[in-house]
Amino acid sequence: MEKPRQFFKKTEFLVLFAGLSLAVDVVGSFNRTVLAFGILLLTSLVGVVLLFCDDIIPALGSSLVVCLAAARCYDAYPLFMGRPVIFATLPVAAFTVAALIFNVIRYRRPIRAGRSVRGIIAVSVAVTLGGLGSIPFADYLSAIYYVVFLGVGMVALYLVFKSRLYETEGKGLTKRLAVMLCVIGLFAAVLTVRSFAWDLGTIIQNGGEVPDWKFRNNFSTFMMISMPAPLVFARKRPSAILLTLAIYLSMILLGSRGGLFMGTAELVLCTVFMSVADRKRRVFYIGALVLFALAAACAAGFVLDYFSSRTGGGLISSGEQRARLLVRSFEDFLNAPIFGQGLGYKGNYDVYTPKTGAMGWYHMMIPQIIGSMGTVGILAYGYQFFNRMKLVLLARDYNVWILCLCYSGLFLMSQVNPGEFCPFPYELLAVIIFAVAEGDRPALNKKSA
Repeated sequence: MEKPRQFFKKTEFLVLFAGLSLAVDVVGSFNRTVLAFGILLLTSLVGVVLLFCDDIIPALGSSLVVCLAAARCYDAYPLFMGRPVIFATLPVAAFTVAALIFNVIRYRRPIRAGRSVRGIIAVSVAVTLGGLGSIPFADYLSAIYYVVFLGVGMVALYLVFKSRLYETEGKGLTKRLAVMLCVIGLFAAVLTVRSFAWDLGTIIQNGGEVPDWKFRNNFSTFMMISMPAPLVFARKRPSAILLTLAIYLSMILLGSRGGLFMGTAELVLCTVFMSVADRKRRVFYIGALVLFALAAACAAGFVLDYFSSRTGGGLISSGEQRARLLVRSFEDFLNAPIFGQGLGYKGNYDVYTPKTGAMGWYHMMIPQIIGSMGTVGILAYGYQFFNRMKLVLLARDYNVWILCLCYSGLFLMSQVNPGEFCPFPYELLAVIIFAVAEGDRPALNKKSA
């Protein structure tokens, strides 16, 4: 098993896997059912990786590629659970889950825990108790997937992943994670450019307005997490910055307002950080920031026109769902100030009705905490954030700071989208980023392997 195991650990494998996923995406553009079968094929390959590979990074990277490919299947429950796809869905799901269980048992290592687990435990308490005394038990159970995997399940996953994160053959773990995120971000950028080229005729016909791509926010979230990753290599290879810029510019094509506002804030944050961290090129970064501001001012009219179809004119509408849910979150807090209304609360379905399998999101992280978990949630999430930032500051490591910038992309996007309230892959990625940032991990070189 050693030869395939070593192959799966290489960056080339993830690039090839992304190439296969791109082929599935192109072919699936002609038929949604074909796309579903292609995604199931990719999922089964992830199961093969889990069977062979003791290192968790290859399985994580290939899983994220599948998530990106599957993001096109908006409201996909009827697709995957209906005929004829269900006859492939069930065996593929059974095989992949079995492979995951085998991986956890066969390649298990001593349980390890670091500083960031404290925040995860605090959040798990708030999530589990959310809605106590105010929500019917049936409604509580309707969101049990989110309650479990944002709560005690995430603690368990942290412990499993922490014990399985290690260096291989002298390659630093932060750099390996950064390489994986670079591939994921560029794959999302390629999928975006392909979508833009595919629908270019429609865009021109509609006067330059962005199409109603349902995957835009998911793609943007992946790209914002990945955008700072190339900066890990920028001090030695300044050209790596071009990858960050390419991911950002591709994200703008999606028409996601969260990507536009939060992504721009993240890009500025990255540039400011590099001007401080890379003193040799400080003038270059300051100049780049000035040029970016000028370019943004010149392109503002085009961007407004491109995004105008989203709200019937401007970029933001006072009557849209998020604005109304923001008000509801404070009302829900006042009605249940200690534990909130819970993740399974259905009182806001008149404003937003989730798709099958989803919970009633506020689509904003802080209002979600306030409305769903009350004072206990505010304290728990506040402690987790403080704990994570303290971890990064104490590390005093350039690569760890870059990983924190990657997390900042998820954190910013979570302010206008579900983000960290999606256990897989977003919150799990956040947990892994800080598990890596903790350091204190066992080295596993080729001989000991």
